Amino acid sequence: MVTLISRHSKYSPNSEARDEALFRSLVMNFALQGVCVATFDEAVFEHRPPQLEKSTLILSMARSEAALQALTAAEERGVIVLNSPRALQKAQRTDFQQWFAESGHAAKHWHTSELTADRKATLLFPLWWKRNNTATTSANDVQFVEHLAQLDAILSEYTNEDALVMEHIDGQLVKFYGVVGTNFFHAEPHSPKGFSKFGHEQHNHHKDLALSSPMWKQILRAMHTSATQVAQQSGFSIYGGDAILRQDGTFVFIDFNDFPSFSACLPEASAAIVQHSLSLLAK
Repeated sequence: MVTLISRHSKYSPNSEARDEALFRSLVMNFALQGVCVATFDEAVFEHRPPQLEKSTLILSMARSEAALQALTAAEERGVIVLNSPRALQKAQRTDFQQWFAESGHAAKHWHTSELTADRKATLLFPLWWKRNNTATTSANDVQFVEHLAQLDAILSEYTNEDALVMEHIDGQLVKFYGVVGTNFFHAEPHSPKGFSKFGHEQHNHHKDLALSSPMWKQILRAMHTSATQVAQQSGFSIYGGDAILRQDGTFVFIDFNDFPSFSACLPEASAAIVQHSLSLLAK
């Protein structure tokens, strides 16, 4: 039996409807394949965790500690869980920065514990301050910093916070989505009129790109290859993320997300997730 677990609204700020649309689409696509599906809301794990013994595969959008503990127990019993709860529990931005670097597409970054007075004197502004955990649940988890006084104020406010400072890359923001084990990969430049969870996208340039051009197709192939590498290293086989595309055609990964809502490509993504799930069950 396949089990689907939805994401609690507190882990999906400003994206509740998009997550719900993905969840409904997955249920429908499994039904069209004649697959029996059990569904649970993440909130039930806080009170009485559901019995998962009959599950052969679990697709989970959950983020709470209670849910991840129950899913880890299921994974340890041999149940396939996507994405892996153990990957979610251990992955931090510093890990992704290392994987981005290994793919050849990383921005410069420093842990805030490394920010001595001499180091701060060498920083170029603007830049970004980001909490080290990978789940962004409030606007303060990621902050755009325009000058040293603002950075000092943030560091003072979040003295004990595990966080990174990252360089700001000038270029076009690109949103991308993929599912490991399938041919599905979708990437598109972010539009000023596009969805923004917290408004951070306004700090990147926006320009019209010829998406049918040979250059864009080459960038897309390179981005897919590198994103797949990061997904496999992280255990986020169902993923999305952000990249900055420079004018010379090179790009830098700046974010990588577990089980996004895929609102920009919902029908194709949902079909790919079901395809990937069924292929794992067939092994």
